[in-house]
Amino acid sequence: MGRVGVHDNFFELGGDSILSIQVVARARARGVGITPKLVFDHPTVADLASVAGVESVQAEQGIVTGEAPLIPIQSWFYGLDLPERNHFNQSVLLDVSGVDRQTLDAAVRALLTHHDALRLRSDGTRLWFAEPDGQGLEDADGRTADDVQASLDLVNGPVTRFVLISEDRLLIAVHHMAVDGVSWRILLEDLAAARSGAPLAPKTTSFKEWAKRLRQASDPSEDEYWDSVPVTELPVDHPAGDNTVVSTESVAVELDEAETRALLTQVPAVYRTQINDVLLTALAQTLATWTRQESVSVALEGHGREELFDDVDVSRTVGWFTSLFPVALTPGADRPGEALKAVKEQLRAVPRRGVGYGLTHDLTALPTGLSFNYLGQFDTEGFATVNEPSGAAEAATGRRAHLIEVNAAVSDGRLSVAWTYSAHLHDRATVEGLAEDFVVRLRELIEHCLTEEAGGLTPSDVSLAGLDQVALDRLVGGDRQVEDVYPLSPLQQGMLFHALAEPDSGMYVEQIHWRLEGDLDIDRMRAAWQRAMDRHAILRTGFLWEGTPRPLQVVRRRQDVPFEFHDVSGLPESEQEIWLRDLLDADRVRGFDLSAPPLMRIHLVRNSLDAHVLVWSFHHILLDGWSTSTVLADVFADNVESVGRRPYREFIGWLDEQDADAAETYWRGALAGFTESTPLGIDRPIAGPEGEPGTHGVVMSKETS
Repeated sequence: MGRVGVHDNFFELGGDSILSIQVVARARARGVGITPKLVFDHPTVADLASVAGVESVQAEQGIVTGEAPLIPIQSWFYGLDLPERNHFNQSVLLDVSGVDRQTLDAAVRALLTHHDALRLRSDGTRLWFAEPDGQGLEDADGRTADDVQASLDLVNGPVTRFVLISEDRLLIAVHHMAVDGVSWRILLEDLAAARSGAPLAPKTTSFKEWAKRLRQASDPSEDEYWDSVPVTELPVDHPAGDNTVVSTESVAVELDEAETRALLTQVPAVYRTQINDVLLTALAQTLATWTRQESVSVALEGHGREELFDDVDVSRTVGWFTSLFPVALTPGADRPGEALKAVKEQLRAVPRRGVGYGLTHDLTALPTGLSFNYLGQFDTEGFATVNEPSGAAEAATGRRAHLIEVNAAVSDGRLSVAWTYSAHLHDRATVEGLAEDFVVRLRELIEHCLTEEAGGLTPSDVSLAGLDQVALDRLVGGDRQVEDVYPLSPLQQGMLFHALAEPDSGMYVEQIHWRLEGDLDIDRMRAAWQRAMDRHAILRTGFLWEGTPRPLQVVRRRQDVPFEFHDVSGLPESEQEIWLRDLLDADRVRGFDLSAPPLMRIHLVRNSLDAHVLVWSFHHILLDGWSTSTVLADVFADNVESVGRRPYREFIGWLDEQDADAAETYWRGALAGFTESTPLGIDRPIAGPEGEPGTHGVVMSKETS
């Protein structure tokens, strides 16, 4: 990836929810307080800078021991039919060629001390965290990778082993009770850091604390949503078959590097999607065809590290945080764009990204037999993973949790999607057909998003506007250049009303002009105004009022600043003044079409080599006096990127949250008894030259001042 600019969108660069956790962790390690939700809501560096705070979450930095309750996904694990429960692992095999054994052992010991979950214990009713016991790097001593994988013990320990299977191969096996996909990124990053002698990043909130706090996070109001998810019965080829672990088989399909790159970096901007939206649209279309149902339910796995508590940060905490929850998907018509928008909105409607489902529902009784998990992009730091036999991560006994599991991940620049099933229930040809249909539909979605006609917003993109999909499509269609849509402030509504009532009056057209002395670089001046327009959404805003329940302001992604240069240095000074007055009059009369942004213009007039007049015209509906000063400060600042500005939409959002009835009641009470306005002298003629208002000035003494 090339240089990333402060206005580049994180998700349009290929970011996802798992990568956002890594961004948050690294920012917080440097004292910058952001959250995954802030990354989602403000996906550019410039926008994040305006809302970022100072990291203030305090976490225990010492060794954590003691008991904690099981979280829902761990209770789900104990509800599975698994006779060999100790053998349910995740693992990686690393190339450690050239790494000194003593150095590697010290790094392993540092991880086992730092990450408390690696010392987890459980008996099925509770968790507890053991003291470090001197465990470190192990040699194989005749053990095979299978032996290592089968040697973990939830009750007595260890639940983690770092074993040199050979001189240059390190097998890390961790029981799934103690680790998840995000955890592996933390562990591998820390192993590389410890190997190089660097200190490990500070701990975030312990898994023990998270497990205790999570019990307080249930929300019964979500039950209406969860209970509305319909049951989806998957067809099976062998109804009498037994869904055993030993009968597990898998089919994999993949995209090539170019297709994967398009999926990650070109597709997201078209409909403001994330990769999960696209993958699940293709999956929903595939399942709807297979089951012959309009809506299909899928069990989704999420990273589970949701922002439930202001004083909790688990961005660098190792543990099994996974959330598991059902979602009903209705892709609708076969038109790719319509299907993608529909599924995207259905996913946005899931309460709290599904983390609450397991707090009030039995995860072993999901209303669907198919699970989906996007594991993210894998790019190990410091050590290379090797695709060689590393032993069986799970025992071959017991019964599987789902009929079909679909797991997707990006590795080595390619998206791979594995469909895992039981040969006792489904024929390989059936699953191969599903996998092929899925990848065909995924390619159709990608190809559609690369066409000119693709694009459009969905209601969750412009939540303040309060529009449904039909109204939104009618308003902006597939215009990719629309950045946001939201209501007007009360004062803006008043200005719009008066401007529409008297369109030729020049009402609310503001002009500021001033003389600039000295050498002036015209291109730099133009660029400075363009930066200001890029920075401030209000300068790229137009207004729509026809065909909508209420007037709305529409922000464009990009607008070229109207900048005109005039050289009148060849005119006598007296004629220059006349020329300037004519320009100002004509510009004021010209006014603005409120529906066609930008509602501002710049004129730069050269009077001589070292004297210019700068004219800035804008409609008052955009800016008040304070905002005018803010824009000018940005234009003339050497470096405005370091100054955080809260976006105007946040003020509109704040207004929308206020209780208008309560405000009216307050002001009626505060103004009770007033029957007429207070006279200020402006409601009657005042003596002055040519009927203009008079002035009276007072100069205070230096002492008083």
